[in-house]
Amino acid sequence: MRILHVVESHTIHTSRVVDHQLAQGHQVRVATAHDFVGMGPVSLFEIRPWATRLPFSHHWAGILQFASMARGFKPDVIHGHYLSTAALFLASAPGVPCVASAVGSDVLVDPRAAHARLLMRLVSLWVDRFIAVAPHVRDRMIQLGIDVAKIETLPWGVDAEMFHPAETMPRGPSVISTRSFEAVYDLDTLLRAAEIVGRAGTRLRLALYGDGSLRAALVARARELGIVEHVRFEGRVAPRVLAGALRGASVYVSTALSDGASTSLLEAMATGLVPVVADIPANRAWISHRENGILFRPGDAGALASALEQALSNPELRARCYEVNPALVASRATWAACMERLEAIYREVTS
Repeated sequence: MRILHVVESHTIHTSRVVDHQLAQGHQVRVATAHDFVGMGPVSLFEIRPWATRLPFSHHWAGILQFASMARGFKPDVIHGHYLSTAALFLASAPGVPCVASAVGSDVLVDPRAAHARLLMRLVSLWVDRFIAVAPHVRDRMIQLGIDVAKIETLPWGVDAEMFHPAETMPRGPSVISTRSFEAVYDLDTLLRAAEIVGRAGTRLRLALYGDGSLRAALVARARELGIVEHVRFEGRVAPRVLAGALRGASVYVSTALSDGASTSLLEAMATGLVPVVADIPANRAWISHRENGILFRPGDAGALASALEQALSNPELRARCYEVNPALVASRATWAACMERLEAIYREVTS
């Protein structure tokens, strides 16, 4: 099958899908404005400076170049990622079956603007199938007027061969976050919570894996709070390295204020950690409070500090998460099963 992906920014998330499809023998290309992977079958369409000064340019800038790429590649199916920015690009290739993925902010945040809401109401006219990465994303898509009959809920899934529990359950006060250093992930709340826990007498070993525009500000904040010696800023690492880091930790934290389906959370669950995560719909889909993790009020450093102390001092909860969470992910969100279903969707829209 000839598969063309279109995404404004090509990252590790789309790269995983592309690598899998190439390994399955498909012919695959990625059309993107920003390549953050740096390898693979990627074609860049240029966003000219004058275009960025015009209204709503992130919805249409580069669309003529993309249409030319699509004509040259002759795909059997086009898959658009991040619905609000991919929508018009998918309309520029008439006659080619289209699949579109909604991943979170594209339907939870962007449609606060009137033009994005209008686009959501129209996009069902030319997209054959929609993928929502989580139930609350699907619900919002329906509210926005997308045809419910065309929507399927499908997370990206976790590679269970790579992300699996350690042979013995870690017992130290080690805490890990694997979210990007951007405002929506609210890592300042995690740093403030770590300072509160430390002041109460527990010295956390906090590891932050990821990177982003707020890195310098977060390092400065850790220094200001007096915890910089206990925080490791590890940067972005290869998936296998990340899996090993998760197996060496006891507690996983996500302070995200909004999310679609958090692959980071699923990876931590598959590895058997105790998830301490913000009480938002994306996390409630997977975590039952004090059963297989702990939920805390988003943005509340005191509540997070209390949750961390509970997670570190409750051996029964830690043992339960070590046993239950990997099985839960294996039953609902393995990478292999999710990719098999995605390929079936492609076959359905092209038949």
